[in-house]
Parts: sequence; structure tokens; C-alpha cells
Amino acid sequence: MENMNNQKGQYYFAYGKNMDFSVLQERWKGERKILENIINSRSHGILSHYKLVFNKKSTKSTQKKVAYANIEQSENDIVEGVLYYFETDDFIKSLDKYEGYPEHYRRESLSIKKNNKETVDAIVYIANKEFIKNGLKPDEEYINHLLAAKDLLSTDYIDMLRNHLTTLGQLKELEKVLELSKLGQKQEWGGADVVISKSPPLQNNGHGFYPDPRYVVTKYSFELSWLFYSLRDAFYKEKLIDGCSKIEFFGRLANTADRCIRKNTNITAHNLCAAVLHEAFAIYEEIVEGDFNYLSIAIGNEIADDYTDKSLRTDTGFIGIDQTISFFKDRGVNIYDLDITKKVKDFLSDLDPKQCKQVAIRIYELRLNPKPQDYKHLAGYPGYYRIDIGDYRICYTICNSKDVVQVILVDKRDVVYKKFERLH
Repeated sequence: MENMNNQKGQYYFAYGKNMDFSVLQERWKGERKILENIINSRSHGILSHYKLVFNKKSTKSTQKKVAYANIEQSENDIVEGVLYYFETDDFIKSLDKYEGYPEHYRRESLSIKKNNKETVDAIVYIANKEFIKNGLKPDEEYINHLLAAKDLLSTDYIDMLRNHLTTLGQLKELEKVLELSKLGQKQEWGGADVVISKSPPLQNNGHGFYPDPRYVVTKYSFELSWLFYSLRDAFYKEKLIDGCSKIEFFGRLANTADRCIRKNTNITAHNLCAAVLHEAFAIYEEIVEGDFNYLSIAIGNEIADDYTDKSLRTDTGFIGIDQTISFFKDRGVNIYDLDITKKVKDFLSDLDPKQCKQVAIRIYELRLNPKPQDYKHLAGYPGYYRIDIGDYRICYTICNSKDVVQVILVDKRDVVYKKFERLH
């Protein structure tokens, strides 16, 4: 274990509002040394045998029912948060003032697991009992500060935090996940007459008492299932769907996924989830406006959406991937267009179909996330990046002002640098 007594500085574990890097930026703007520490030391932390609760009451008269984060001992639970490391006492002294120490919070030194590796001692603020009140709820703005650290948090912990948001708040948070390099994963969905699976269903003789479920077959079954579970929680939050309407709700999401898969042979997990989430936004609007239609009585597992002419849609829900990307762009989700050079297209056309498909999928994934976890800067060429797929290397640049990823070159890894030099 790293011990603070044997170091120049100390760790601080944030599990509440200070998980949001921008909050600390605002508080210590002008303090260059402190901000450098914040940027360079920010890492994932886990506190075992405690749980996150929202029972720290506000002292503001206008926020009597609003709760702030606190932690309580709980043998089988954990709290995830952000670890910061500081070499001077200035940060903690300033933090004491913001946290209301020692009146509102006390300080303790607790063992935190850093980046799932070594354990460190860290300062943790815990609410004093005279400022604790049960039955309070955090507001959405506060929860969003915690979710600002989702690049560090586990998907289960993100889902737990998201459950404190309203339905619309959860939908907005889900759309931000589209910008992350890695989507959540859950066990394959099976419910509301819908099954999501990597494998097609076994042949059924059709003589069973219950109708066959609606199947969505995709290699991204775990990612799509994660989205279905997340949307279930979001819409159940405000009881927007019930025992009757849930068949229509999930059936329509399944129909959307199936249409998206059939229309796009090189579909990615991000694009598939974006299409289904786009449809979920449309359903939400219909429910709010009282226009959500479903069959009260149906033969088999038929739903109203099965009888809807999708070609008549012009401005709502999933129509095609291009419209979905445009929808999320308008909402501020950073989804990029692709500019693939003729040289790259010619190279891909010469590959065998299997290799071409693998490389093409990797390229198309750059639309939603131009800097995936394994991307690297192209050595010696500022502003250019590379990712690999098998024996091949993809070289590209990003034009943020136009939201365009330009794919410059694709070739075998052992020759790509020489060919890139010729282009420049």
C-alpha cells in the first residue's frame, strides 16, 4: 500500500460533485500548479465496504429537499470515484473551505484502490450526522456532475447513477455514451416477447401455446441488450410504459434494430445502438404528447408498428443511419462524417471480402469515436493518427471544425510508414 506519510503529497478521493473535472477547473482557475495536478493525477478509485447515499442536506433555504452525496459503511458495497494527487497542502486547505470542513464534513484517511491496481491512502470527506437527513433526492444537475467522470467509471456504476435521473435525463445521458469508445454490455435480453441473441432461433413447429418471440440476431447482442435494459429502467422510472404498452415499446425497438441491421451490412455496435436510441427519443415524444399507439388486443405477438409504413416517416425516429447521425449531431453529440480517399477505396477493393469487411468496420467506427482506446499519434506527423486491425494500419486525420474524419491511407503495418512518407 502507498502511504501518504512516505510521500511529499497526498491523495484526495472525490465521490460527489468534485468528480467533475470542470468544477475543479472553475474553482481553481488561475492556480496553474493545482490545475496541472488535477489533470495529471486524475484516476479511477474504488472504496470498498462503503456505499454511496444521497442524504447530505443542503443549507440553502431554496433547496431544502435537495440532497448531496455522502458515503456510509456497508460490508458488501463499493463506492467508485476519482482520485487526485497533490504535492502541496494548498489544495486541501481550499477544499476544506468548499466542503464546509469541519462543520459539514469530517475528513478521514481511507484505503482506495487506484486503477484496479495498487491501494493508496486518501483523504475522504464524510458528512457529519447533524447534516444528514433521509428521504432527500439529488437533482439532475448534481447527478450529471458525477456522471461527468463516466470515462473512468464501470458501466454498472454509471447505470446506478443514471437511475437517479428522470426518463428524459436518462435518455440524454445515454446519448452521451455514444461518444465513448466502449459501450456497456449486459446478458442477452429476453423479455416482453423480444429476444436478442448472437444465434438465430431454433426451428419451431409453430404449435406451441405461446407465440414465438420477436428475435434480433446480431453479433453485438451484449451491447444492444445493455441498451434495452437501460431504456427499460429509463421508461419505468416515470411509469411511462405498463404491462400492455411494454410489448409495443420493446417490439418497436426490436423492429428498429432489425431494420438497421438489414439496411447496413457494415453496421457497428455504436451505430446500431444510436439507431435504437433515436427511436426511443421518438417514442418518448409520442408518450408525452399522447400519440403513442399500441394494440390492446393482438394475435400472437403482433404490434401496431408492424402495420406502420416506415417509408412515410420523414422527421421522427429511425429512418436510416445518416438521419440518425444528423439527429444526434443536432443534439450536440459529436458524430463525425467520413472522407475516405480514392487511394483507400482502391486498396479496400483489392482485399478479399472478409478482410475488406473487417477493415471497413474499423473505419466506420471512427464516425462515432475518432479517438478509440487504442488510437495513437502517427510518429513524426502532428495531427495524424493511426489504429490497427489485424495486419493492417489505418492512418487518418480529424477536422474538428467540419466534424470530418479523413482516412488518408490503409496498408500493411510494415509498409505503411514508407507509403505515408511518399504522400507527404
